[in-house]
Amino acid sequence: MTSIEPAGHAAACDPGRPARLLRAEHAALLPILRRTPDPGFDRPTACPGWSVRDVLAHCAAALSRVTAGNLHAFTPALNEADVAERRAWPLADILSELAAGYLEAGEAITRAGGKLDVLALGEWLHGGDVRDALGEPLAYASDGFGDACALLADRARRKATPLLTAYLPGRTLTLGAPRQDRAPATLHASRPALMRLFAGRPADPSDYRLAGAATAELVVFLPHPRACRAPGVRQRHNDPGAAVRKRRMRDPSPGGVPPAGCPDQINQFGADPSVTLPSRQIHAERRRCAPAAEG
Repeated sequence: MTSIEPAGHAAACDPGRPARLLRAEHAALLPILRRTPDPGFDRPTACPGWSVRDVLAHCAAALSRVTAGNLHAFTPALNEADVAERRAWPLADILSELAAGYLEAGEAITRAGGKLDVLALGEWLHGGDVRDALGEPLAYASDGFGDACALLADRARRKATPLLTAYLPGRTLTLGAPRQDRAPATLHASRPALMRLFAGRPADPSDYRLAGAATAELVVFLPHPRACRAPGVRQRHNDPGAAVRKRRMRDPSPGGVPPAGCPDQINQFGADPSVTLPSRQIHAERRRCAPAAEG
């Protein structure tokens, strides 16, 4: 079996990992999108309230902001504003912006010295959301899975999830941070189930076996507010994940960075939320000057 270094070490040793993961997604996801009929982009995704097109618009916007050095706080309201801006765009423009972002944002993430690595992981996970919604194979287990695991290990360490040994087909991972008051947990899972659990996506119980931890303790991205409970349903007081979610929203772990995606809502970039990016104008200029970047 192949082993990945514990919690963050592998990511620290390979600063090119996030850019490589984005290039892998560029090569693997874009051909799927280019052959998807238009109605497919209206399908709902695991991100409540967002269609496939909306998730892609969010990903494209996040990558453009990274490339331009114009990050905002990635709160639900600001993420939705980026998506709403792009709802008037032709689909081809969104896909073009996304394609360019996959190729261009990696350099800026590398220059950030690890602080923005989680954005690449978020983009890759959103690629899983899109594949899942479209009924495509390899959702949350596509090309770049090994690099995604290393970035997930770093994220889990930063978020101080319970120490866990994950047994996957052909691979064993160590994720999370040790705690004096508890023994390491164990997880036997398929590759997609591992990513679904840590990303807070629905996972088929038959795809995993977890001992020594609750699933809510593994989530490294806070859920979208509308995903926390159904309308009209009160939060149960014995929900084992409620205290974890409240604690993380109140006191996020030092060094954590919101991902490029709807699940995480905490402003840890230190960016000015009032800064706006004239995204379409910048993108149009990029297309005029460097059309080859879309490929």
